[in-house]
Amino acid sequence: MTATNHALTGAVVGMSFGQPIAVAAVAFVSHFVLDVLPHYGAPHTNNRPKGKSFARVTTIDALLLIGFFVVILTGRFESAGLILLGAVMAMSPDIAWVYRFAAQESWGKKTPRPMNWFNNLHASIQWGERTYGWVYEIVYFVGVTSLIYLITQ
Repeated sequence: MTATNHALTGAVVGMSFGQPIAVAAVAFVSHFVLDVLPHYGAPHTNNRPKGKSFARVTTIDALLLIGFFVVILTGRFESAGLILLGAVMAMSPDIAWVYRFAAQESWGKKTPRPMNWFNNLHASIQWGERTYGWVYEIVYFVGVTSLIYLITQ
C-alpha cells in the first residue's frame, strides 16, 4: 500500500481513539492489515519495484503525502497530535524497507544481505501486490478521504 494510504488510515485511527498508546498500537497494526489487501506493486527483487511506472506512483504518493501533512499541520484539527501519531505509526513498518535499500544495498549497488524475520514477515503478507494495483489504491484513497471528511464535519 502507498505511504499516503497508510498515513490516511493512521489519521482515521488518530481521530477515533483518544489515547496515544491505543493510537500508536492500532495504527501500527493497520499497516499490516492494509498490506494484506490488493495494492500497487510490481515484479521486484527484495521488495523493490522497478521501472518508470514505479517512479511515477512514488512521485505522486510523495506529493500527496506532503499535501496531507501540510493540511494537518496548518489546519485546525482538535486532535492534530493524535492524527500525526497515527499517520507516522501506520507508515513506520516501511522504514525497514528504506533502511534496507539505502544502507544495506547502497541504493541498489550492493547485493542485499538475507532479510531478517521482520522483513520476511512483512514481505510474506504482501501477496496482493499487482502492477495494476494503483486502481485499488485510488479507490481506497477516495474511500478513506471521504471517511475523514465525514468525521471532521
